[in-house]
Amino acid sequence: MPATSRSVGRILILRLAVAAAFIVASWEKIVYPDAFARIIERYQLLPVALVPLVALWLPWTELVAGVMLLVGVWARAVGLLLSFLTLVFIAALVHPMWLLQSRSTR
Repeated sequence: MPATSRSVGRILILRLAVAAAFIVASWEKIVYPDAFARIIERYQLLPVALVPLVALWLPWTELVAGVMLLVGVWARAVGLLLSFLTLVFIAALVHPMWLLQSRSTR
């Protein structure tokens, strides 16, 4: 089914909104990597030795991917990467709740 100009416009708006969200979200993490590392460490999902590496790598990945999505470079691949990062973030948020739930049912 061919894309209409209306659907192309909607996709562009969504792409730009997602790009902006990731660019904005990366900025504070880049400016304050130590604070971001402490946040990552509190989740207790990574070995402590990996926390500083992830705290430095992740925000720059979000920024570069957001800019690439904004300008339309490899938009599908970058969209897939950002979808994966979002799923990992959601899993990190849900993990402590799941642990609490499983502990309370014992």
